[in-house]
Parts: sequence; structure tokens; C-alpha cells
Amino acid sequence: MLYRKKLFGILFVLLCSINTISWAENIDERLQRGQALHHQICRGCHEDNMYTERHLSRNPYFDLRMQTRLWSEVVNVKWADAEIDDVFYFLKETYYSDPSSKR
Repeated sequence: MLYRKKLFGILFVLLCSINTISWAENIDERLQRGQALHHQICRGCHEDNMYTERHLSRNPYFDLRMQTRLWSEVVNVKWADAEIDDVFYFLKETYYSDPSSKR
């Protein structure tokens, strides 16, 4: 019985670590895709100083995902929802998240 509990514990830890590694790789891939799309399209008009907290504090209705979607339509890039989400994720993590919470 003790052997089964140890085996179950080892398998549980192993499965959790594999799932965590896979999740971290997905986050990194998402960040890289968002960064690539942003640099390909958005960098034509926006530099780093464009993205500041003043947008969030000045306008309580500012929605970063909505702005990403709006500007993709304005410049007619025809991004899919997943691409908009990736760019939104890149912007949120790079410019709008709390620096103490970054990896």
C-alpha cells in the first residue's frame, strides 16, 4: 500500500511538471507571436514611448484589446482573433503589467 502511494505521488509530480513546462512554452510562443506581429505592423507608427500608463489612467474606458482590434481594422491587416489576442498579450505583458510580477 505504501508503495502505491509513493508511486502515485511520483507520477502526480511528474505529470504536473510536464504540464507546467508545456504551459510555459505556450506562453513564450504567444509572447513571441505577439511581438513579431507588433513589430511587423505597429512599429511603423508606434515606438516604446507610445505605451504608457497614462492611457489607462486618463481614460477609464480604455481597453487594450479593443484598441488592438480597432487599429488592426484601421490599417487593414485582417488579423484573426488569435492574432489580436497575441498582440494584446504582448502589449499587456511588455508595457502594461506590473514590473514586479514579470518573470
